[in-house]
Amino acid sequence: MRRYAGPFLGDHLRHRSRVAVDLEAPTLTKVEVASSNANTQGQTDQLAKAGDTITLTVESSEALKSLSVVGGDGSPTPLTAVGDTGREWTLSKPVESGENGELSFTLNYEDLAGNDGSSNSDTTNNSRITFDTTAPTLSSVTLASSNAATNLAKSDDTLTLAFTSSEPITSPTVTLVGDSETLQLSSNSEKTEWSAVYRVKASEVEREVTYSISYQDAAG
Repeated sequence: MRRYAGPFLGDHLRHRSRVAVDLEAPTLTKVEVASSNANTQGQTDQLAKAGDTITLTVESSEALKSLSVVGGDGSPTPLTAVGDTGREWTLSKPVESGENGELSFTLNYEDLAGNDGSSNSDTTNNSRITFDTTAPTLSSVTLASSNAATNLAKSDDTLTLAFTSSEPITSPTVTLVGDSETLQLSSNSEKTEWSAVYRVKASEVEREVTYSISYQDAAG
């Protein structure tokens, strides 16, 4: 007589596969954007010019299977996981010429069980980035003398160099008659209309007046 000796019931229990039920949708606990722009780095409202790098950092309530961002062009770009927890993600990209306006994005994601999270288009720390890849220009530059003959200047007359920019500019460097230290530099509240005033010294030598203007916008 043959007898069959099968495994004990306890062996069945020890080797039985486990299944975890996950009905909860994941959430994003951290969404932040940052720009490498030297003029605004670390601020809540940041700027980005061509050549700068912008970085999106995301953390989730649980491990994610996938996380992608949809930009202004509508195409999804996957984020890169940081470490092996599946809860930290990042994406960096260089700013290209022609990009202007505020950064907009939508995050789409799902957890390991396939539960979709709610699409997210906001940051958790109110950070935002505005692209500015357009260099400012000077639309009007005039040089005038207080002398009755406005194309001439004698001792104690004033020379006024006035210029208008296409957008706000920050602290331009102006040189007039070779002098950048004693000029009286002022602007309107919008930082688009500027004037530099120079008083002619008695020691001036007779020559043609020259000037130079170096300037940049807030994005640099």
